[in-house]
Amino acid sequence: MKKLLSLVLTLALLLSLPTPGYATITERKSKEAERFLWEQLSIHSPSDVVTAAVLAYFWRESQYKSDSVTGWATLKAYKNFDLCGYVVSKTDKGLEDGSSRQWFIEAVRSCGGFGLGQWYAASYLEDLYDFTRVYGGSIADAETQCAFVFHSLEQDKALWKRLKRCKDPAKAGRLIAIYYDGSEDGAPYMGRKAKQLYNRYHE
Repeated sequence: MKKLLSLVLTLALLLSLPTPGYATITERKSKEAERFLWEQLSIHSPSDVVTAAVLAYFWRESQYKSDSVTGWATLKAYKNFDLCGYVVSKTDKGLEDGSSRQWFIEAVRSCGGFGLGQWYAASYLEDLYDFTRVYGGSIADAETQCAFVFHSLEQDKALWKRLKRCKDPAKAGRLIAIYYDGSEDGAPYMGRKAKQLYNRYHE
């Protein structure tokens, strides 16, 4: 009886323990992705203030997943086409008649958003597709999207001017939330997150 009781208590204790390493591995991967994206964004960014603001935007939208698609199962079944394995290139025949470009836009918008920025508006998706054709690489690559977000931000000259002059990461985060993402509700969080990231990585 004592042996049975001991066995039951041991089993209960083992079942109560967290899965070894899961949280640690998940957190480490997130931190590694964060550092990688900070470095990639810094290549194109005018300042660490803007880098922190864009990184906060990426975290809020996709948790740093460049191949993130809202409603992924739906998209993967759409025309049996694996979007994230698709390399947009100058030699792609679909680019000649625009069929691949239009498919990409329709497929993403049928699901809800794509990439690090969860871009959804047709104008952003068109710009991302065209930018990738010139920039090279895959449309789902983090490096491509880090370059693209600055190309995209620069299109709004008034916003870009304010961001380049900004010295406060919290303010830069709020600017991107309101004027780029169109989310006033998300501005307070973006401001706090941008400041946190700036304090973590600014040297």
